[in-house]
Amino acid sequence: MSDQAIEKEIQAKGKTAPRVTPDDIEANIAAEYYFTAGQATSGPSMEQVAHIAHEVNRAYCQALGDQSQLAWNDAPEWQRSSARMGVDLHTMGNFGPEGSHISWVAQKQAEGWKYGPVKDVENKEHPCMVPFDQLPREQQAKDYLFRGVVHAVRDSMPGCPQFGSLDLLTFCVLVLRNGFTVTGESACASPENFDAEIGRKVARQNAVQKIWPLMGYALKQDLFERIGVGSCGEMQGA
Repeated sequence: MSDQAIEKEIQAKGKTAPRVTPDDIEANIAAEYYFTAGQATSGPSMEQVAHIAHEVNRAYCQALGDQSQLAWNDAPEWQRSSARMGVDLHTMGNFGPEGSHISWVAQKQAEGWKYGPVKDVENKEHPCMVPFDQLPREQQAKDYLFRGVVHAVRDSMPGCPQFGSLDLLTFCVLVLRNGFTVTGESACASPENFDAEIGRKVARQNAVQKIWPLMGYALKQDLFERIGVGSCGEMQGA
């Protein structure tokens, strides 16, 4: 039941003793601010680090005469997803360059790829579907470069990388008339369901719930000082 519905029920039952009402709550809010955790923290995101690593790998491939690698924004989703997984791996711990290859092979196997002497997208065959130590040196170099880029960006930029889930956590800060602040949060589990407006509404509702006990206490203290210990002011909504 919403605060407004409870207030209507109180009025319908003729309750007239001093109490905190939804209108009192709203009147006590002087300002409100909204932001996501991603906006409140610094450093490039996981997506941005993956973008950088991908472009370094593309430049290296071009140096070897391979012009088939597309720019990040034009690359297929499977390739970008692979880069994100690599960044995630190397930010979780100090894995060697072979860690990237092991992760890549596992992803490919899950997608149905197998070893083949030449890369064949249609038949899902790839010559790099072998243990790391069996890769040609120029292919091993890609994993060294990828790991090096991730670690360099991470170590040179505080707060890097930011996890994408930070953008799904919405904060509401309510400033009350006396300058005191209360906060509310709204976390979205599924990125597909995230809606900025809904997130702000839920976060605000959660922040408002923290005002009820504050104003209820203030009302009770006022009644205590004016009337005495025996008086009781009902705090609606607490």
